[in-house]
Amino acid sequence: MKTKEVKGLVSIIIPSRNEEKNIENAINYWLNQDYPKKEIIIVDDSKDNTRKIIKKIMKKTKKVSLINDIGKGTAVARNLGLKKARGEFVVFSDADISKEVFDKTLLSRMVESFDKKTDCARIKYLPLVNKEILRSVVNIKSFGIYSDVRRHLPEIYRRSILNEVNGFNEKLVFGEDRDLAIRVIKRSRKIGIVKGYRLVDSNIKSFKRLWKQGIWYGKSIEKYVKESKNFLPLIKIIVYGVSILLLPFSLLSSYFLIPFAFIFFFSLIRTIKNTGAKYLPYSLLVPFIDIFQSFAVFIGFIKKKLIKSENLLR
Repeated sequence: MKTKEVKGLVSIIIPSRNEEKNIENAINYWLNQDYPKKEIIIVDDSKDNTRKIIKKIMKKTKKVSLINDIGKGTAVARNLGLKKARGEFVVFSDADISKEVFDKTLLSRMVESFDKKTDCARIKYLPLVNKEILRSVVNIKSFGIYSDVRRHLPEIYRRSILNEVNGFNEKLVFGEDRDLAIRVIKRSRKIGIVKGYRLVDSNIKSFKRLWKQGIWYGKSIEKYVKESKNFLPLIKIIVYGVSILLLPFSLLSSYFLIPFAFIFFFSLIRTIKNTGAKYLPYSLLVPFIDIFQSFAVFIGFIKKKLIKSENLLR
């Protein structure tokens, strides 16, 4: 993190792995922002054509650079990008940004939210809602949980504050962005609010991908809890998992239905409370998606525990 800082420059850091279908759009998303002072740093660990696409774009502009990733997770990749970043400000981006959420003023509005004391800034989210029902419901689910801008993770950071907290915790497989945000917010002199909003999109278009994502979270959650000391995600998936496992026993007694009814209506009430009537009837489907994915997380967690047990017995 010794790279000389360039005032007003925004460094956009994008980790990528086998993103040949998405990486060009992700780069163009940031290149086409109307804010002129920017650099895009791709930290890549791909075995497909991702790197070829990046190098082709690099021939056309000096604003894009490439770093070879070492394949040790998103936190490590982002820290590698941070070491090379020259910007006064830093934005962390995923490689699978959808075209539907493009807004050329986003970066300008982010930078405008800073004054001399601002160390990071948040922005209001709005979910992308279209004709794809599953995708829209997953987006509303995320929005319903984080509809209050005060609960959002910062979207842009002053590089100096990232240096102060030593970047991302590289022991975390997921949740590294939340962990970083918590540490930055505690140290920040002032947290800015970006004008307007940002459309968010999960880009989840199938139950298969939703299930796989849940399994992956479940396998990683124990490590996240140990590092972050935040036990709420683990408590939630255990409650959801047990409630669903008890569901077949409701044929013997309706009492077994009570835990499932509780998590269903808890999810429904929370969603409607946070989103209002604007996204009905999609909001009514959120509990089903929430329970489906939470059960996948529970299964992933159990699988990880079983693998650990097998290894101990060997």
